[in-house]
Amino acid sequence: MSLIPLSGDNFENYVIRTHTHRSFSSSSTGLIGEIKVFPRASDIEKDTVPPGDNAQSPAGKFSLEELHNKLVGQVYSTPSVSNIKDDVEEYINTINSKEASVTRQKRVGVIRFEPSFRFTKDTGRKNTIKQILFPYYSNKIKSCEWAYTNYHTINFFTSSDVPSTSVLIYPAASGTLRPMKESYGPDPDAFPYTPHDAFTFSFWINPRYTTDVSGLDYKAGTILHLSSSYAISLVTGSSRDINGKPDAFRIVVQLRESTGIPPSAIDIDNPLNTDYFDVPSDLIFVSSDNSLKRNHWHHVAVRWGGPSVNAGTGSFVIDGMQDTRFCIPSASIMPTSFSPGPDPDCLFVGNFLEQKSTSLIPARFFNANVAYTDGLISFFPGTPYNPGTGDADNTDPNSIEFGFEHPLNAEIHEIKIYRSYKSIPEIVTGSLRGISSIPDDLLFYLPPYFTKDTSERNVLQTPFQSVRSTTNDPFNVALSFGIGGHEINLPNFLREFVQGTYPRLYHLTASEIEYAVGDPRSANDLLYDNPGLRKGNLTILPNDNGQFYPNFDILSTDGISSDRFLDRFGNIDYSLIGLEDMVDMSNIALGTSTDDDTGGYVIGSVATPEDPGLAEGNVLTVLNRTRDPSSNEVVFFDASNLYYGNSIKRNSYKLFDSALTGSGQKVSISINDNGRGGLHRSDCLTAQADWNELGTILYDEGIAVIKSPNVSIFGKDHWSLEFDGDYNVHVLEIGIPCAKGNFNSSSNPNWKQLLPSDNANSVEKEFCYITGLNLHDENFNVVARMNLAQPVVKKESDRFLFRVKIDF
Repeated sequence: MSLIPLSGDNFENYVIRTHTHRSFSSSSTGLIGEIKVFPRASDIEKDTVPPGDNAQSPAGKFSLEELHNKLVGQVYSTPSVSNIKDDVEEYINTINSKEASVTRQKRVGVIRFEPSFRFTKDTGRKNTIKQILFPYYSNKIKSCEWAYTNYHTINFFTSSDVPSTSVLIYPAASGTLRPMKESYGPDPDAFPYTPHDAFTFSFWINPRYTTDVSGLDYKAGTILHLSSSYAISLVTGSSRDINGKPDAFRIVVQLRESTGIPPSAIDIDNPLNTDYFDVPSDLIFVSSDNSLKRNHWHHVAVRWGGPSVNAGTGSFVIDGMQDTRFCIPSASIMPTSFSPGPDPDCLFVGNFLEQKSTSLIPARFFNANVAYTDGLISFFPGTPYNPGTGDADNTDPNSIEFGFEHPLNAEIHEIKIYRSYKSIPEIVTGSLRGISSIPDDLLFYLPPYFTKDTSERNVLQTPFQSVRSTTNDPFNVALSFGIGGHEINLPNFLREFVQGTYPRLYHLTASEIEYAVGDPRSANDLLYDNPGLRKGNLTILPNDNGQFYPNFDILSTDGISSDRFLDRFGNIDYSLIGLEDMVDMSNIALGTSTDDDTGGYVIGSVATPEDPGLAEGNVLTVLNRTRDPSSNEVVFFDASNLYYGNSIKRNSYKLFDSALTGSGQKVSISINDNGRGGLHRSDCLTAQADWNELGTILYDEGIAVIKSPNVSIFGKDHWSLEFDGDYNVHVLEIGIPCAKGNFNSSSNPNWKQLLPSDNANSVEKEFCYITGLNLHDENFNVVARMNLAQPVVKKESDRFLFRVKIDF
């Protein structure tokens, strides 16, 4: 044995950063991907005291201890007893009968949780993240505030669980019923959304959905429809994916008399854009085959400048490139009069109005009763609200007179109708950035942005009662803070900016339940019994189109209240939707609480999350219990650092819900981190809007929070998650020299002087084996020991350098 002093030159420290990949999935069967807290825990190890029991309590100990004492007592107190076989067998069998150690088999998974309806540990978790961690990381992560980005898309989809007859209906009455822009004059047939000569329709569209089964027909879905004027629809192209499902699409435009043909009845295989047919099929035009790809964002514009522009030639412009041309040899493509038939009066977005009877009066979609309950313009201003009469002016059109049989299956946003012909440079410019003000030639503009102001309407307070109110929040605050219900305030997202009107949400809302409910059920169970609400809650989703950037300045010029658009410093920022102070606590008188339901704010009978059917009272029960007025329409994911080490690797966090609750397995959402601490939607195959932050991830804490109420039900039924961890492996490398003339003898008593080899010309007469190395401190205490896998032969003339690496 020899001692070698080591100096600082013999030591080298460095760090190896590793990235361990983790993946999880959750379903009704449990969580897949959990890891053990003790990786090498034995399956046969037992606990002498059950976990949670007091070790000092005799009741908490196994009967095994009594057997042990008995066995020991026989061996030592009665040495004459030589056969203890039965006692040993009883002892061993008792041990084997016990379950494996619960503590040693402990597993840890990713926790998904939502703020609870009572003050629980989940409430404390939310407060810790919001009030402590967010301020701490706010200088590093911009999205560390209780707000999300105001950039959304309108999601149209169909499934067996939602109505296919839903549609957005915007009032489009002529000048005889409502004031028009001065440029129209007194013309009674001057409709607000009808370009009489030149026009440009433009919108962003993503054909996100296809058929469920290969070979199944994909029915045409309508984007815009104004009866007798125009209809724009989405149909499939000829391309199919490897599963035989449509994966490419095209656009169909119908004008004037051709709008009476249902889109699904058009023979797309005929070259309708070049051949002229007899009325009513003469004004149908189609973009090129497979001009749109599935799950790709495309900007589409359809333009025509009248007979004096390009000899009456119009064209489709897709993604800034002219796609297909068409010719209209007419002075106008819009009817000059609708006599003797009724005026169209309604612009339909997301479906096609199929008139099955000449007696249909579209104006009745805005009858006096629905105008009152839904806060809409009434086309019968002289008729009072009276739900009991059944008069024509108070009821919807008869359902046998019409049909909505062409629901759109796509996501759209930035919908514009111009009464002018736009050049390609103008179209390209408009497709990249939103507008800051309304130009004179713009007839219709649906971004959709969240706006704080709406008309007064019936707003649900519980599933069984509603009150007259406006809404200025992205979700129904009364339901959320009262009984834990979830309803998106769709009117706040669907304002049409030119006329300043709101649509009728046909089959997209819930109404008061008027029947008795038997077994106790939660508010959301009752609300989600309504197919219209299920679809309405999924109509506005975060936008992932990264090819376009909205201009939020238009919100500051439209007279919209700004106190919901505040950042964490209280500054106005129209790109953010604030989720703090959803309830104005200053207007609520605090009192002495008599119990956790009725004390504090208002004393009286109240509906609670446990009993949402109680119709009296307006106490916000959840708020009264937690005293937290910030949004509870959020969801958290918490991963232990056992999974990721020091931090979660940036740009590696991926969340996925393959079927959002209420969508009938049709709507899926992918969420990724953007590398800057924000979470964004990441479903499309084109450039993604990673700046559109719907949530926040704290990389060092393993915590992600989805703040957008539009996807607050994310992961309710099942979810999957994957990410990489950043784990630093610290390495100490020690160079231990072994010089000539040293280490030539051994203190091992079995050592013998032997020749190092059987070569006759070898001059060395002895050697020793080096089998291990010890590291000593200054007091010669062994602090580390290294054993060589194979002994090294050391002759007197040999010199070695042992490199030892220690990871910790």
